[in-house]
Amino acid sequence: MLACFSHPTVAAAIVSALGETPRRALPLDHLGALALHHLILAGTGLVLVAITGIGLGILATRPGAASVRGGIDTLAAAAQAVPPVVVVALALPVLGFGGPPTLLALVLYGIMPTLRGTVGALEAVPAETREAAKALGLTARQTLTRIELPLAAPAIVETLRTALVLAVA
Repeated sequence: MLACFSHPTVAAAIVSALGETPRRALPLDHLGALALHHLILAGTGLVLVAITGIGLGILATRPGAASVRGGIDTLAAAAQAVPPVVVVALALPVLGFGGPPTLLALVLYGIMPTLRGTVGALEAVPAETREAAKALGLTARQTLTRIELPLAAPAIVETLRTALVLAVA
């Protein structure tokens, strides 16, 4: 239905009926270039969010990092609390117009869901599984890469899906 209303002929008729002068529609090649630019920004933002959010989530769940977990959560919540438009506006004097401030806003806005999803997924791995890995002689790194991350992967991927929806929106 939205696509029908967006067709240039229908949209021009609607705008005319509302008493406005119809404007020229964007050429399809220009619209395609804008859509591609949007997808590249969203994809790049997702990659940066995945690296940062999953990395911080892993760090926050390690036994030695219990003292910094509150700080990590606080920073992620603060980044989420600032609307992306405000981030872009504040970043303009430093980063200029275009992609860089938008990318910064995407990353800041996507870190908290990714961080919290990663923490939740890793904490959902049963303690017995970790103990079994330790009993088999696996190191902490091996337990993380061979046991915890594979078991947590479905929930982490779901978290990244959420981050992608936020980035595209």
